[in-house]
Amino acid sequence: VHPERSSGWTTSRAIEVGRVHGRFQPIKGRIFVLVMGSDARYGNKNTNADAIHIAGINTKTMRGGILNFPRDSWVEIPGRGSAKINTALHAGGPRLVARTLEKLTGIRLDYWVLVGFQGFERIIRELGGVTVKLRRPINDPGGSGANLRAGKHRLGGRASLAYVRTRKAFKHGDITRTTNQARFLLAMLRELRRDLEEHPTSLLRWMEVARRNTRLNISVREMYRLALLTSQA
Repeated sequence: VHPERSSGWTTSRAIEVGRVHGRFQPIKGRIFVLVMGSDARYGNKNTNADAIHIAGINTKTMRGGILNFPRDSWVEIPGRGSAKINTALHAGGPRLVARTLEKLTGIRLDYWVLVGFQGFERIIRELGGVTVKLRRPINDPGGSGANLRAGKHRLGGRASLAYVRTRKAFKHGDITRTTNQARFLLAMLRELRRDLEEHPTSLLRWMEVARRNTRLNISVREMYRLALLTSQA
């Protein structure tokens, strides 16, 4: 277990998963997961949230959806006053981001997932990439480095990271980037479902990749249950 610190969050080399509350109590069969991308890299301790999403799963219908929150949105952060939502991570770790969103949306969050640049790139590489379909070409030489033509792509770790980080190449900047991040999460879910339909035991491979790259603040059994629900949503 890696306790949260009040400031200086840095998770550039791993993915971290934890519970928002002491007890896991899904309401009416629904599970809500806060998914955050950290902008930490190469020892940077001034870590803000680079991506913020809430993924919801209905365990009865096995359907899900994603809410996106642009990182520069001004909100009320508990105990901190009005500030950009992405600063809550540096100020109080994942649980402060969760408390902020719970107050903003009225949704009781169950888990948080925090992903750093290097951890994200590595886990996509070990999974063998993710297939995405781009409506328009992306060229961001001065920002993320992404250079992708319109159409279907099998993105490896580095290209996936460039895709989800691209902002300056879009007219609507962070709004479009946040939307693309959600599309990428959905593409990963499709990838997982396809794998399970073709090879039911492939969930174990996904779990092993996650285990190698994740610092868990929950039990492995709980992580397995969450992965199984996610694969069916």
